[in-house]
This record gives sequence, structure tokens and C-alpha cells, in this order.
Amino acid sequence: MGKENRLFYPTGIKVHPKFWDSKMDKVKNVAMPEMTIDNKHVHEIAGYQQATRDNVNLYFSYLRTVVDEALSSAIVKRTPVTKEYLENALDAYNNPVVQPSRVSFFQFVDAFINDLESGKRMLDGNKIADPKTVQRYKTAKNNLLEFQVNQKVMLDFGNWTEEMWNDYIAFLTFVKKFKINNIGFYQKQVKVILKAARKAKLYTIGEWLDNAKILAESPVDVYLNKKELAILENYDLSNNERLERVRDLFLIGCNTGFRISDWKQVKKENIKKTASGNLYIEVVPEKSNATPPSCHLQNIVVRILDKYNGVLPTISEQKFNQYIKELCELVGIDELVTTKHIIAGRVTIELVNKYTQVSSHTARRSYATNMYLDGLPTYLIMKATGHGTEKNFIKYLKLDNSGAVDAMADHISRSEKALLSQKS
Repeated sequence: MGKENRLFYPTGIKVHPKFWDSKMDKVKNVAMPEMTIDNKHVHEIAGYQQATRDNVNLYFSYLRTVVDEALSSAIVKRTPVTKEYLENALDAYNNPVVQPSRVSFFQFVDAFINDLESGKRMLDGNKIADPKTVQRYKTAKNNLLEFQVNQKVMLDFGNWTEEMWNDYIAFLTFVKKFKINNIGFYQKQVKVILKAARKAKLYTIGEWLDNAKILAESPVDVYLNKKELAILENYDLSNNERLERVRDLFLIGCNTGFRISDWKQVKKENIKKTASGNLYIEVVPEKSNATPPSCHLQNIVVRILDKYNGVLPTISEQKFNQYIKELCELVGIDELVTTKHIIAGRVTIELVNKYTQVSSHTARRSYATNMYLDGLPTYLIMKATGHGTEKNFIKYLKLDNSGAVDAMADHISRSEKALLSQKS
């Protein structure tokens, strides 16, 4: 073999010529100081930066074995033996690719939640997850653990198939007996987690995940009419500071149309004045991709702001939804309303007291519905609620049959009066 075809492979080992046996290609069997090794191949020779004669000779014998095996493999596979071929074989031995330890499904779920909590993983729009969002994923994880026990199977990426997805829906439907929207909640969390794992290349999955639909139904929601809001406003709560604060916050929502997450922005520095001298409130919504809402400043909002020296009290949404039901029951908002849900695959219709259905969202719906009944055009109401499309806004109009009949009667009455005035 000519010199031009020889492979000179650097080992990083430095041996003084007088200690080297050139015929045997190894270190001489004589007493000698330890040899120095550069950092490139430290890990191959017992992890030391200095090596003894036996260490070095053993390492060279390994290299010869690597070359012999590469040559044998080339003959079997009829692969041309080139310098690059042998160099790649030696590199593969000296710098092996360490396969990362396999991450299990629940290890990934835990890491996903921890990253959300720490801010390492951001939501869409580069937004840090709030504690409520983190808690949703923790709740979803606990539900998945229940599902695993129920199915008597260890959940892992390998068995998350379309069939497993359908089994999960069946578990939520018939075992947990969740309502449709609650099922959709858990579906959404799992879908996000599986997509994140797929993006991290932890597993491959078919198109079924992208096509998997999140179940949803339109609930029979309630709103409070002006008479009910007046009862709420005038009820004496001087001996119950907790419910008084909840009542005041609810009235803020009912008279602005803002989301509960934006109520804390109802403060004097966000009050502006139009060129015509009309006062209004404009806020920057916390919800990503939401339209910045603004609404006419009503006197009741001013009174409540003054009551708290311009800084409204704060409360978690969970506590608020609990206390507002208690408040509405206390003041007598207890008429029977009809609710309809699909539970365990069957339509369930129930008569329940109205106060059981009141929540923070009721304030927003009450604003939209009452303004609509007052004849305010939908596009103006949408400026306050922050809805981007009329289709989504219409969902917030919660006219029951009674309210619809009153609205029709009022409209017909006004039309008849206008017609009579024209004739006279």
C-alpha cells in the first residue's frame, strides 16, 4: 500500500520515541513515566488524562480490532475500503453516539407541567401560563391516571392510538359521566400534550390526532335581567363584607361587559373622554388574541370605584363562582330554569334553581343581553364585550322565551306608535 493510501489517525496519545516499539506498534515493556493524553480520547482510556503502558497498549489493541471488524464487514457487504470508511469506523468507536434515555408518557406530562409552571414552556403568543392554566393540566394528569387504572394498561406513547383516544372518550362519558363540555376540556389537554410530545420527536403518530375533534355543546346559560340586577344592587349586605365585595364585582361585569380577568383593569387611570365629552373605559385584555374592549362609563361603575378608592377588590374565579351562587340564592334569584346536557350519551333535561347557574360569565352575558334588549346595535355592544365576530357574540345573547316575547312586544309597540305618529 502506497503512502498516499495510508490512513493516519490521531489518537491524542503522546509517547517518547525511546519508549516506543515501532516493530510491534506498542509501548515497550520497560519502566517508564506515565504518558500524557489530550482531552480528545480521555474517556476511552479509563477516564484519565495520564495513562500507563498497559492502558495505552490495550487501547491500541481495541483500535486494531475495530479496523479488523470494519474490513470484515466491508468484504461481506462488498463495500469499497477507503480511508474515509476506516476513519468513520474509528470515529464511531472513539465518539459513540449516546442514545438519550427513553422518556415515559407521564414523565413527559410532569415535565410539560413543570415547564409551564416555571415559564420555560410558553403558551401561544409567548404568554406565560397562569396558575389556573397549570392547574388544568394537573387535573388532566390525575384524570389520565384514573383512566390508566380503569383500563388496566400502562399509558405510553406507543399505545396512544386513535382506538385509545376513543377509549378515553368512552371513559369520560360512561365511567366519569361528565357533561360534553367537560369531556372536551379533558380532550383538549391530552391533545395539546400529545402534540407537544410529537413535536419533541418522542414518538410518531398518524393523522388521526390532527383530525380528532374536541366535543362541545351549547349550554342553556342564564342572564340576570334589569329587575334582578336592581334587587342585587339594593340588597343590604352591610353585615356580610365577603358577599358585598362579590356583589360589587359582579355589578362591574354586568355594567361593562368585560371578562372577569379584565375587571381589575377597571380603574380611574383607564377612564378616558371622547371629543364630545363622554367618559368610557378601555382595557387591554389578558386573553390572547382578544379584541381590546371599551364601554361607556356608567354611574354605577363610578360609585363602586369610589367606594373602593379606585382599586377594586380581587378574588379567584373559583371562589367568585362559588360565592355568587350563594349571593343570588340569598337575595331570592331562585326561579326554576330548564337545563339540558348530554350525560353518559343521553340527553338530560332538568329544572334547577336559577342561582345554581350563575357564574362570572353570567355578568358578561347579562350586559350583552340587556343592552340588546334596550335596542343598542350589536356592533356597539361588541365593542364592550370584545367579540371579534357577530357569530361568537350571538352566543352571549341569552334571551329566554319570556324575554324574547317582551322584546317582540316592545318592538311591535314602538313600530305601531311610529306608524300612528306618521298618520297624525
